[in-house]
Amino acid sequence: MKNSKKIINPLSFAILLMAVCFCNQKSWGQNTITNIPYGWVVNGNEVKNGKVTGIADSSVVVLIPKQADLGRIKAIQLETVSPWEGMSVDLNNVTADNIGWVIATNGRVYPHVKAAKAENAVPVAAIAYLGSLADCKHGLAIAIEDVSNSRYTWKEAPAAVTQWAASHPVREAAWRLPTVSDLNFINDKPNRAFDVIASSGGERVKHDFYWTANEYLTKEQVKSEATGIYFLFVNNKIENGNKTHRFGVRAILAF
Repeated sequence: MKNSKKIINPLSFAILLMAVCFCNQKSWGQNTITNIPYGWVVNGNEVKNGKVTGIADSSVVVLIPKQADLGRIKAIQLETVSPWEGMSVDLNNVTADNIGWVIATNGRVYPHVKAAKAENAVPVAAIAYLGSLADCKHGLAIAIEDVSNSRYTWKEAPAAVTQWAASHPVREAAWRLPTVSDLNFINDKPNRAFDVIASSGGERVKHDFYWTANEYLTKEQVKSEATGIYFLFVNNKIENGNKTHRFGVRAILAF
């Protein structure tokens, strides 16, 4: 990734305060001030190699020109790095610390949607559960957006997920229409699905009805058209309704 540079012209007085404010999110990155004249003092330390590294985002840096440079204009460069650089992990190596992190199509996991995009990766799902009990190898993630803006009948929902999977493939992982069991796992704490989507930078699940893969059968319905089961995200409530109703579809990624 290429670093971005900004030219700073110091003023001709003894102390220059420079606010380094590049992002409002939690600071992960460190910046470097380069092209500093020999003998200047930065944050109390005399500069001899022309640069100061390890400047955290949103910090304040104090530069004191040497006496001979007072009244002159000096060009100082501020070099920024991605606040997320080097933080991704392989999908097979995730731990409990990665709950809420974002899975990209390249099989890497990033702390945030912005982090994936900064590395030119395509973020697709936020990790909501880790463990093998939910019919998966490592865990479950919920897509960071609905499969589309359309609404589907219960019979149409699986095909919508299949189409989504074809355009959002993830190495060593599989998309599916969530089962009731899947939803219970990703919502094992109040509003867990809401929390991971919000923290990851994805599109929050609407306060609406979403289809699950299950269907409801009574003795009378065994030989007739059964109803499909849907999930009401507004209160994590499982309901059943006519399969011809049109609800939203949000895919689950098993990895």
